Amino acid sequence: MMKRFETKKNALVLIVLFLSFPMLLHSQMRNSRQVRVTGWADDNNYYLQTVDSENRPVIRKVNARNGRSVAATTEPTVREIIAQALPSGVTMGVYDIVSPDGQSAVIDRDNDLYLFRMADRELKRLTTGDDPEVNFRFSPDGQKIAYTRNKDCLLYTSDAADDLLCVDLGGRRIIKKKTSQ
Repeated sequence: MMKRFETKKNALVLIVLFLSFPMLLHSQMRNSRQVRVTGWADDNNYYLQTVDSENRPVIRKVNARNGRSVAATTEPTVREIIAQALPSGVTMGVYDIVSPDGQSAVIDRDNDLYLFRMADRELKRLTTGDDPEVNFRFSPDGQKIAYTRNKDCLLYTSDAADDLLCVDLGGRRIIKKKTSQ
């Protein structure tokens, strides 16, 4: 009985939160300020990102039950660490991905995929051509990258240090590209 009450109480808190958040968001947007929930600290507190009077991001830890907030310091995410390590002029886009171990990323630039490894600190071009590669994802072990091009599902893996191997996952064809030596 007590557990059911707690569940209903938590559901009510979430409903109030989601009903009040659009009003807060709308009021912030009218003032040219951006507001977004960036995640949960724990079961009772969430992080809210706003901007200060000089348009710098500010993170607040907000109690979901009473709405009280305090300034929060958060550690940079793996994505933010990789984004800061990228070569000059290279940025991470919304669809760019980070490997499961957090040591590399796939960057989509000019319809081609590039691999960035923290250890190397440089971009390695994985694909070439006019057709865009989309839906790219790391395998759980981070050793392969699956993606689609022209409705074909392809797989990138490092076959040897100087080889790039693209394999159609349907097993129909293998495309092997040698890098210049």
